[in-house]
Amino acid sequence: MEAFARWILQVGKGEVQGISISDDGEPDWIRIPYEFLMPNDENGVQNLISTVYPNLVTKYIDWLYLRELGH
Repeated sequence: MEAFARWILQVGKGEVQGISISDDGEPDWIRIPYEFLMPNDENGVQNLISTVYPNLVTKYIDWLYLRELGH
């Protein structure tokens, strides 16, 4: 998580080198390191929800839990 936070800060500061995927050569894309990607498989959406909202299935009615997720 710490490495991801550092990488996101670098992206925000413009310190991550852009790449071009078009003919005009404008470097307007960035490559996301593999370790920060979630597999896009049959469980992809569920994995994303579980990562972002751990225990959501059991705590969705707990307003304190939901409030903490927003911070």
